[in-house]
Amino acid sequence: MKTIEETQKRLIKLTNRYRDSYVKNHTDKLPCNCVHNYLHSPKPLPFSNSIESKHVPNRSIQLVVIQEEKPVRICTYGSEKPNVWNGDICDSEAISQECPYFTPIKERDELIQEFDSHLEDDKYVLDHHPDVAALQWVLNDRSYKIRLSFFTYLISWYNWIIRRFK
Repeated sequence: MKTIEETQKRLIKLTNRYRDSYVKNHTDKLPCNCVHNYLHSPKPLPFSNSIESKHVPNRSIQLVVIQEEKPVRICTYGSEKPNVWNGDICDSEAISQECPYFTPIKERDELIQEFDSHLEDDKYVLDHHPDVAALQWVLNDRSYKIRLSFFTYLISWYNWIIRRFK
């Protein structure tokens, strides 16, 4: 049987692991995480089954428009200068990995606060992190009340810096 201290350490370790994972998933160099990336959903073009030709009487021309209705991610960096803006498509991880203009939508500290606010909701914890919910139940305590130690915060920050400027 584990002691209360061992169970608390396990809860802290799990919470820190999930927090780091949450921050990593929201700051990785992916198109969906960039502030300059815009998801454009094309509107279907109007379609007509036939168009009457004016040049040849009693003849109709079939016009078939094939347009994929798949959304496209576009890099909007530099779009404030339309005369030099290329409107590059940035919809793959390989493109965003090489992008020098990548800026995450949210900063690390903001994401940590967001994750900690999620931990205050017992339903969220139970749905997304059942192991944390079980340890909280055993301890009759909540992990959001347990704050990061300075050393853990420093290691987490260092790992984030390394990933960001890789």
